[in-house]
Amino acid sequence: MEIYLLLGGFLVFLVLIILVLAASIKRVPSGMVGIVHRTMGRSRENERWSVKVYGSPGPQAETLIANRPYLRLPFLYQVEYVRDVLCHRARLA
Repeated sequence: MEIYLLLGGFLVFLVLIILVLAASIKRVPSGMVGIVHRTMGRSRENERWSVKVYGSPGPQAETLIANRPYLRLPFLYQVEYVRDVLCHRARLA
């Protein structure tokens, strides 16, 4: 009887892990770029910029390229999809 309880608990745990991983896979649509926002994390004192480099909460210094799978946990990260814009180098100077 106890082995069935342990086996059932293990199966429930395994199903929960699979569901979290399935919800964590992000795929950016074609022609778009993903902007990563971290929702939780430790704030660092040396983060003085609006774009975060060291993993503090807020927009991250990382963009996701289209048509590639990424693993971002849904309770830690939100991904915003924006249109990809191409700029010519001569016009930026």
